[in-house]
Amino acid sequence: MGEKYVLGKPLYNLNELRKKFNNLIFVDCYSEHSAWGPGEINDYDYMGYERNEKYFCLKDYVKFLDSNLKCLLQGKNIILTGDVFLCKKYYMFYKIQSECKNVVYYSILNDKKAEEYHEWMPLAEEGTVKKDDIILIYAQEYCYSQKIIQKINKNRSVSKLYVDRLKQEGFCNYLLVKNNIPHNQITCNVKYMEDRLTPCLIIMGAMMTDCGNSLIRVMLNKHHKIISMNYGLLNENLLWFCVKLAGEKSDNILKIFWKLVREAVGENLVDIEFCNVGLFNKKMMEMLRLVDRPTSQQLFVMFHLAYIAMYGKDISNVSDYIIYWEIHGTLRTMQPEYVSWLYAEEIKGLVLTNSRNCLVRAGGLLKHMKRCGEFKRTDTALLRVILE
Repeated sequence: MGEKYVLGKPLYNLNELRKKFNNLIFVDCYSEHSAWGPGEINDYDYMGYERNEKYFCLKDYVKFLDSNLKCLLQGKNIILTGDVFLCKKYYMFYKIQSECKNVVYYSILNDKKAEEYHEWMPLAEEGTVKKDDIILIYAQEYCYSQKIIQKINKNRSVSKLYVDRLKQEGFCNYLLVKNNIPHNQITCNVKYMEDRLTPCLIIMGAMMTDCGNSLIRVMLNKHHKIISMNYGLLNENLLWFCVKLAGEKSDNILKIFWKLVREAVGENLVDIEFCNVGLFNKKMMEMLRLVDRPTSQQLFVMFHLAYIAMYGKDISNVSDYIIYWEIHGTLRTMQPEYVSWLYAEEIKGLVLTNSRNCLVRAGGLLKHMKRCGEFKRTDTALLRVILE
């Protein structure tokens, strides 16, 4: 208990806190819009930490300056580790804006991708990382929709791989950084550029799971001008594929993309997520010829067009089409950031939401589980009442 420290402060998990302290008050420095009751806020409320009495979302009251711990990192040696493509996106911020002493990437797991794709980001030489350096871990945990892939990756934690290795090497001054969209990808002046890669409208689905998500998707898919992906690896993790690949040379995009996909699902399960890799690659290569180093927003459009090409819908100019994108189960508190990322003056945007109370959502989940055959028996008194 209390053995882990970050920036001189002890860290505790929830159970440790409840055992050690009485009359706890929690201040959530990340979430906002607490009246919406997103997941974690409801969980704490059930445990007796009522919203705005013992559990506060600070962003409901205060607007933070986006400093990214600038004052704490000033004059320090910063060691980036984790996903080399994510680290590349944040390297320039720490190098230029944080006023730190030095910034390097440490390939603690000896990732071959780091040697091949680090480009301008310097690599730490062996033995140069010190115990008092600040180590920032950028790791992505993939989301899965396919049951077979979920089962295989059930106990997999990318973050834990890095944490365990750091502990083995005796490092304790590390921090798992929450992945936010890099600021320059949100504020850049030109996002879509090429007219053929600029849709007339983007609709973002902003609902929690079991809120009629599939029904809405089926209705929208009936429209011949609406493009969307099925639930799966690419749809659920699209944002981070786009963020990581943005700015890479177009000739390298597909090579890197398939490396990331194989890491996420394994070599043998790629065909479950991508029904026709050949058609996908053909469409991607066609569009990648239009740009030298695509932006994350251009990749967002390209991936949608390549995905539907696998199902026989070949579109070369998206300017007259609508893209519908909904990440299944993403907290609605994340949607404003996603909207800012995709926003451009030349594109119309809509946010579509649907809400159900917790009891109705739970009933919908149970019926879905029944359809999927996840109950060994459904003749118990409780399930008979719910499912009938």
